[in-house]
This record gives sequence, structure tokens and C-alpha cells, in this order.
Amino acid sequence: MEILDSQERKEVYGLAICKYENSGNLYRFSSDKNWESPQDGPYGTVEDAIRLLPDQYKNVEADWQEI
Repeated sequence: MEILDSQERKEVYGLAICKYENSGNLYRFSSDKNWESPQDGPYGTVEDAIRLLPDQYKNVEADWQEI
């Protein structure tokens, strides 16, 4: 996958949904091959974080795992 950020293409290798201990929000992160996160966004539920994926991720098979 590739995302466009400031005219620079970045490949996305993974998505993660995480929650900080002292936060009520969940965050969906996209990451590059080094697990650096060029993009994130807050969501109220895991279901919203998955349902509201940007269009470029809609046709990608995902194997979501809870850890």
C-alpha cells in the first residue's frame, strides 16, 4: 500500500489499533516497514477504527489480531 504525504509516497506495511492506558480513545496507526507511524487517527471504538478505514485500505485483506 502507498499513501501520499506532502507529495512523497510512503508504503504502508501494517495497521494497528491501540489504546493508551490513560485515554478513552483508540488510535489507528499505519506503519512503514520499520514500524514507524507516518499516520494515526483517534476513534471511539475498535469497530469504528476498522469500519472507517480510508479507501486505499478497503480492498486489502486484513488479519486483525488482539494482543
